[in-house]
Order: sequence, then structure tokens, then C-alpha cells
Amino acid sequence: MRHQSEAQRAALQAAHEALQKAEREAQQARYEEQQAQKQVQELRQERDVQAQKARSAEGKMMQLHQLILESGLGSSGPTDEEVQRNFSNLRHSIFQFVKRYCTNHAAKPSDPTYDNLTTEAKDFWAMSVISRALYLHFFKEGRIMFGFASDVNEYFRTSYDYFSKAPSGKKDLD
Repeated sequence: MRHQSEAQRAALQAAHEALQKAEREAQQARYEEQQAQKQVQELRQERDVQAQKARSAEGKMMQLHQLILESGLGSSGPTDEEVQRNFSNLRHSIFQFVKRYCTNHAAKPSDPTYDNLTTEAKDFWAMSVISRALYLHFFKEGRIMFGFASDVNEYFRTSYDYFSKAPSGKKDLD
């Protein structure tokens, strides 16, 4: 019997130690979970602080940009996105123009490849002809403002320089 009670005590002791070990591990897991939650909270607070700083910096940047524009120091030119959008609109407008006014099945352009094209390809061919003409008239070297030749642009520049140097912005032409 004594042997049984020592075996029971040893088993009880082993069970007690296993229970204490499990409690320590559970306590360690709770502690680690609390630390992780604390880190998550700190990271959220840091994110909020950084977001506030970003909003503040963006607001200051907008104010500075507005001041630059109001003082006349900023670039008054279009952004890349605006240029891209405008060229896309130009392409669409040329296509609409071709569809409305240039689709004439009785027309016989002098280009021999035109006869071998499909109807849709003929529309695109007409678009390319119109686009090329617009380029040559408005964008080719020697054509600067509004499609005028360089000598006309020189006259505009001279006139602008003359009038912009006047104290009141106006001068009588002599």
C-alpha cells in the first residue's frame, strides 16, 4: 500500500508540476498577447500621427502653391495629364470629323493604297492625313504660336516686349 501511495504521490506531483508549467506557459502567452496588443496600439497611434503630419504638410503645400500662383511666379503651363487628355480629345475630335464629313465613298484620293483598304481602315487613313496636316500647320519646326510662321511669331514677341516694358503696361505706338 505504501508503494501505491508513493506512486500516487509521484503521479500527483508530476500532474501538479505539469499544471504549474501549463499555467506559466499560459501566463507567458497572455503576457506576449498583451505586448503584441500594446505594439499594435502604438503602431496605430504612430500611423495616425504620420497621417496627420502628411495632411498638415499637404495643406501647407497647397497654401504655398496657391501663394505662388497668386504671385504670378508659378508655371501657368498645363500638366502632363492635361496635355495627354487634350491630345486624346483632339484624336477623338478628328475621328468624329472624319466620320461626319470625310466619309465619302465616291471620293478617290490620289494615294493608290487607299483603294485596297477596308472601310474602317479608310477612316483611319483619313485621320492620319488630317493629323499630318494639323501637325505640319501647327507643330512643325518654324511654326510656333497658333500655326503662324516664325516671322509672325517674332512680330508677336517684339510687340509683347515693347508693351510689357511700358510702366503702365500701355504705350502709344509712334
